[in-house]
Amino acid sequence: MKKNNKSYEENFKVKKRTYIALISSGILIIIGIVDYLTKSEISFSIFYIAPIALAAWYNLTILSIVFSFCSAGFWLLADLVSNHKYVHPLIPYLNSLIRAGFFLIVTYALMMLKKSLEREKELSRTDTLTGIFNSKGFYEFAIHEIHRSSRYKHPFAIAYIDIDQFQSINENHGHSTGDSVLKLIAATIRNNLRKTDICARLGGDEFGILLPETDQDAVKIIFSRVQKNLLDFLKNIGYPLTFSMGVVTCIDSPSSTDEVIKYATRLMQTAKNSGKNNIIYGIYKNGRAQL
Repeated sequence: MKKNNKSYEENFKVKKRTYIALISSGILIIIGIVDYLTKSEISFSIFYIAPIALAAWYNLTILSIVFSFCSAGFWLLADLVSNHKYVHPLIPYLNSLIRAGFFLIVTYALMMLKKSLEREKELSRTDTLTGIFNSKGFYEFAIHEIHRSSRYKHPFAIAYIDIDQFQSINENHGHSTGDSVLKLIAATIRNNLRKTDICARLGGDEFGILLPETDQDAVKIIFSRVQKNLLDFLKNIGYPLTFSMGVVTCIDSPSSTDEVIKYATRLMQTAKNSGKNNIIYGIYKNGRAQL
């Protein structure tokens, strides 16, 4: 069995961080050598920020801290060999500590900025009501999976789920109750999927599911379980809702995300038009969709 998408992503991140560490270390060494050879005639403080910033931006915290002290040390060494005269012999050491402090502040500021940007990105693709992904996040992961499928030649599945007659909940019990039911449905779906699977709220009462590296046999088992557990759970809490689902297993990689999601939507509409509370499965293969 092929590695799951988590291991692929982890391996990629490890390799990327290794390359960044090597590149930034090389840059720091070159700057330090040049600084030493010029004997502090040229101020290299701003150049030392480059490898420090590179390490900090990619969350190489320890390396960035080490770079900060190494940069201050390189500057001190270059200053000492220059035989510059100070009013007190401890001044160059004090200056070196000040530079180390400055580099550490830059490290902290960049790391906080990166975390803030990552948090903003995460919030932009999260549904505020249910806490799962929204349509933007779902499309991002779907595009990523299509590219991986094209490269590694493994199948994946996308499902489009609509809650049958959900409007009756809002009309009979109020929108706050409807929101609570949506939260419970989202949590139930999430709890019945693997950690590598993606669940998203695509609209008011519509959900999308992405199953990486999953063939049709596994897809049918997973969605039969999801449907049964959803129906049982909602019945137990007094809301006997049903679900219409359209599920597409992509044997071959589709040309776009819209293409496969539109096909899953059509399958969902077929399930709804054929009496609701049903799952219609389809396959995307050889550049076309088929039942």
